[in-house]
Amino acid sequence: MTSSPRDLEAFLDSHLRYAWTENLDALVADYAEDAVLFTPDGIVEGRAGIRAFLDNFMRNKPQGFPEDIEFMRKDFGNDTIYIIWSCGAAVPYASETFVLRDGTITAQTFVACPAD
Repeated sequence: MTSSPRDLEAFLDSHLRYAWTENLDALVADYAEDAVLFTPDGIVEGRAGIRAFLDNFMRNKPQGFPEDIEFMRKDFGNDTIYIIWSCGAAVPYASETFVLRDGTITAQTFVACPAD
């Protein structure tokens, strides 16, 4: 069954709250065991790989994260979430796509363009 845009927005709000409070266990629990994460550096596979990626992100988070996060776009449809965001001067542009199945993330794309 396809999630409604309202359900997808609630999922995103929860997922972001986990990221912003650095609740790595809850954040990783949002991913399917066989989830894939597509990044400019390559594909990260499985929940364990995604945990390592997110742990590294949290250890090296951009200056101003999360208090300077601003969303330029949030779209919800067909079990997919698409967001464009920035984080002050540190990250002027970032984009992510989340594909959900049965309430968990099965695929995600992530690209952030840090300031020079």
